[in-house]
This record gives sequence, structure tokens and C-alpha cells, in this order.
Amino acid sequence: ATLDLYLNPTIFRYLRLIFERPPVATQSLYFEWGSQQQLHRDPVHVVMKPPSHLAAAWIALEDLEPGCGPLTYVAGSHRLPYYQIEPGEYRFDHYKHTDQDAEAMSRWDLENCERHGLEVKPFLARRGQVLLWHHSLLHGGSYPEDPALTRKSFVVHYTTMDHYERAAQTVMLRDAPGADPQPHQVASFRVLGRDGCYGFASPLAVGSSA
Repeated sequence: ATLDLYLNPTIFRYLRLIFERPPVATQSLYFEWGSQQQLHRDPVHVVMKPPSHLAAAWIALEDLEPGCGPLTYVAGSHRLPYYQIEPGEYRFDHYKHTDQDAEAMSRWDLENCERHGLEVKPFLARRGQVLLWHHSLLHGGSYPEDPALTRKSFVVHYTTMDHYERAAQTVMLRDAPGADPQPHQVASFRVLGRDGCYGFASPLAVGSSA
């Protein structure tokens, strides 16, 4: 069932129209509960070269209720400039940037949206609905008002096939038994294919241990 979503032909058809070239799925995430993520742009955390060759799909696995902590987004925010953590640097590096840097970025983005009259809106999807978003769209996860409600959803990031070998995924791995997981950039060059749709195999399947 997961592979059916990861290599969904309808989503790939839209992505071919958007990219004007063959897409490839690079990574996926499953959420059972509201993520409570701050508003962010994917290229800040998900590195693709070039950054413009990045898109994402958010797939609802159930009907979502308002109190579940739904996905939020800011329509039109993809046209706004990026916050620069350092001069000319907008990517967040987990090895050198801090939680304070992330909070400053989030505050700046919210204030910039307010200055342009852009509002944060919830995506209260029905089961099976998909939100495809521009790589620079600000999005996040709201606070769940009812902790008993789930927000089952599946997210896939995509790039273009002619750039897939440059892409990498950040995964949390333990450097030693019992150690705290640390972020690692892991490239996966093994590609799955089905009916003309292609995606990376999991980087955890190429010799890494979680």
C-alpha cells in the first residue's frame, strides 16, 4: 500500500506537467499524529540541486477533523524571499545551526507573511485527497486541540530524474549502540520502478542501521 502511494501514477502525471521532465520520488514520511512543525520551506531542510527541482505531495489517509492538528499552509508565500541564517545562506544545517536559528527563521517568515497580508490556513482534507505544493510554499503542522484525534497522512518529496543522483536524504542514525541518533546525509542510488514511475529505495536498505 505504501509503494502504491510512493509511485502513484496520477501524482506522477501532474509532476511531469509541472517539471516538464520525468520526476522521481526521493523520500517519504508517515504521520499518525499532528506534527506540530513550525512553518517552513522544504529546500531549507531537504537539499536538492537545483532547489527548484523539488516538489511534494501530502496525501490524506483519513478524513481529518479540525482538532487533529492539521497541515497548515500559506497560499502565495512561495513568492516571498527566504530568511538568510547567514549572508547568502538559507539552508538549515543541523551540525552548526541552533534551535534559536530555527525560531528566528520562523518568526521572520510569519512577520513577512503578515506584512504581505498572507494568512495561515488549515488543510482539512478528506481521505484520498492530495495537496501538491511548490517547493517554496510555507507549510507546517498546527497544535492538536484533541490529542485523541489522529492525522494519518503520507508525504512524498520529488525531484527530476536527470538530477536524482545528486539528491540525498537526511536520516537519523545511531553511531554506536545506545547513542543518541544523529542526522546523516545518505544517498540512495537504487531506484524502484513501476509503470513508468520511479523512486529511491529506502537509504536504510543500503547497509545503514537505525
